[in-house]
Amino acid sequence: MNAKSETDLAEKFEQRRQLYGRFRSALTELTDQATKNTEIGEDNRLPPPWSPESLLLDLCNVLSEILSFGFVERRHWLKTKGVWEFLDESLRKFSNAPDTVNLLSTVYAMNEASPGRRTKCYIKMALMQQTLGEHLRCCVMDRSWLEQWYEPWAVLLSPDEITPIVEMLGQDARPTNAFLSTTGMLQGLTTLEFQFCLRGSR
Repeated sequence: MNAKSETDLAEKFEQRRQLYGRFRSALTELTDQATKNTEIGEDNRLPPPWSPESLLLDLCNVLSEILSFGFVERRHWLKTKGVWEFLDESLRKFSNAPDTVNLLSTVYAMNEASPGRRTKCYIKMALMQQTLGEHLRCCVMDRSWLEQWYEPWAVLLSPDEITPIVEMLGQDARPTNAFLSTTGMLQGLTTLEFQFCLRGSR
């Protein structure tokens, strides 16, 4: 790897690190504000006003940036080890359909015949586009699976962090509906794009 490639790679990882840091900061700020005591203090003064809507918007904006970054860097994150592990394990766990079994068999055979990076990336891309979207809903419905692979979503599903926010916003829906579906973040393969990008930033 030449110096320019190393520099470009370092810059990409720094971008990922900053995006993930902003996500955590926005979530922490929203959680902190939601759990603060809003009663009148000893000085007979109310806490300073704040806007839960603006903080939630900040969080959603960061998520949008992460999704956009993942789309732009699709080729890069497809090379990561976690992507293939997730695809393989998800398909084997949630589908015994003949077409899925045959598809995985074909993938294994192609990898053995031509283990080059380009071939593997192409296979992963084809597998995602053709099959994986159908299984996303099943993955999301399985809480343990969701928490294992989607750390940021697991944060939003944590009762300690999400309950005060949901109560503050007057949401009586499930946290996933209140925070993900309404922002359009949990549709199709976008959730996968988000997580794959973040996994490389830790």
